[in-house]
Amino acid sequence: RTFWNIVKIEDSQVLAKNNKLIFLIGASYHDYKNHLRFIQACQYSIEKLGIDRNAFEVHCYGNFMLPDNAPHINQLNEEIGHVGLEDVFILHEAIRELYSKMKGADFIVLPSLFEGCPNVIIEGMAMAKPVMASEVCANSYIIPSNGGYLFDPLSIGDMAKQIHKAINTTATKRKEMGLENRKRCIEMFSAEKNLKLLEDALLEM
Repeated sequence: RTFWNIVKIEDSQVLAKNNKLIFLIGASYHDYKNHLRFIQACQYSIEKLGIDRNAFEVHCYGNFMLPDNAPHINQLNEEIGHVGLEDVFILHEAIRELYSKMKGADFIVLPSLFEGCPNVIIEGMAMAKPVMASEVCANSYIIPSNGGYLFDPLSIGDMAKQIHKAINTTATKRKEMGLENRKRCIEMFSAEKNLKLLEDALLEM
């Protein structure tokens, strides 16, 4: 049987009230986390799909000090500069209390090339946030069909379409999506739910 990650279920939703739509990516700065393609997808959404560059920001939180990741971080910064998104796509240091930043975000995003059961996604869902994620591994099972937008992590065009869709999602719809995600978290990832599964498994031994 499957024992899912356990996540704290927030008591209520925190619906962000931003002048711009805020995407948050909580992931290490490694190539398999796919920041580079998401940068390119942001530019594609502006140039090809007509999104106003002032309509959104992407804030990334990751560790700059991981061994051997300096070349990749340099590549990300070079690409951000090359496409002129310095004021749109912002790389931050990792922080201990990512929840404090997630509360102010409109969408929690994870564009990875592969994942297991990604904590940042289920933490965002527990906070009743809509999510965007790669359609890989368990993501399509974890995320309700009306709780977020999935994309092909190898397709810049598909990512851009989902960015466009997210930016045009109304606050009311984002709230509905977030509540669906919170409901899924209670069903799958609460301590009470997983404790019962563990107890049942132990009693059968």
